[in-house]
Amino acid sequence: MGDYLSISLLARVYPSTLIGQVLDANQCSSVRQRSFPASGVLYYCMALSLYPAASYGDVFDAVTQGLAWRDRSEPPITVKSSSISDARSKLPWTMFKQSIARA
Repeated sequence: MGDYLSISLLARVYPSTLIGQVLDANQCSSVRQRSFPASGVLYYCMALSLYPAASYGDVFDAVTQGLAWRDRSEPPITVKSSSISDARSKLPWTMFKQSIARA
């Protein structure tokens, strides 16, 4: 539960409106409905620094559960680790610099 709260706090510091603006500015927003949208990928990449000793799968679970807890919704379905890697590779590093500067 503590990990979910940490991710929920991350989402409060970096609200979805800010995440959406950063994604739009970098033309990285999800065009279609996905089980792991670009906003979730951005939160996931930020969360990796919160849990450096955790496996990518554990961080993914914490992010999806935490965002679902924040939104009071059902967590998304599980995705393949290769899908997570592909999604991460589509986000430019400059986006992270922008999101930190705006917060």
